[in-house]
Amino acid sequence: MDRYETLVHQASDTFDSVVRSDLDQTVAVTGSTAYAIADAPQPFAAHLSHAEVADMFRKCNAAADFNSAKVIGWVPSN
Repeated sequence: MDRYETLVHQASDTFDSVVRSDLDQTVAVTGSTAYAIADAPQPFAAHLSHAEVADMFRKCNAAADFNSAKVIGWVPSN
């Protein structure tokens, strides 16, 4: 989990620094995008196997990120 916090968050990321209009816009875009993908008649993208995802991370020198994602449960086990 500490790898996630190193990559995504900083010490200055506090609730009092949130810009409400930015948060509202992000929520609206994320929600409508998720709805559009879930409601689409065709799959959004091809399903990748565990090995294909691992290979993709390796090719962009992000194997440590892949391993961190596995540890916190973002990547399902084989």
